[in-house]
Amino acid sequence: MKKRLLYYLSVNKWLVLFFFIGIVASSILGYWFFSYCSILEAEKISKSVLTMSTILTGFSYTTLGVMVNFLSNKTIKEDQKGGYLDEYFNASYLSLAFFSINIPVGFLIILDVISRLETILVFLQIFFFVIGLSVFMYLIVCYMLLIQYVRHNG
Repeated sequence: MKKRLLYYLSVNKWLVLFFFIGIVASSILGYWFFSYCSILEAEKISKSVLTMSTILTGFSYTTLGVMVNFLSNKTIKEDQKGGYLDEYFNASYLSLAFFSINIPVGFLIILDVISRLETILVFLQIFFFVIGLSVFMYLIVCYMLLIQYVRHNG
């Protein structure tokens, strides 16, 4: 188990770095949010975050679809056997996961299902959005590198 975790961290070191950058950034935003935002501002922020989350979820699905399509390339298929694309797919899975968490939380806020917990829900929504955004930025870098690799080795 320990060897597998160390292998995962060594293969995904940049992904882990972007993940922790997202945690730090969302913690700073969370402190700002709890210190300076009112309930009305929180609802506006929540709607904006929900909109951006749904858009970026679509981009993440599209990126994943294109990466799966790249597997039909013989060179890419050979590299996939060696685990070359694991880091790329993991970034896509993580960004999808964090953006997908935002969507139901955003609907709970908009529908005002749990009004006493609205501030906490908005914080969670922002927290998962910022982490998803940082992982998504890494996904875009991976995607550009993959396209460049396909163009030169394709």
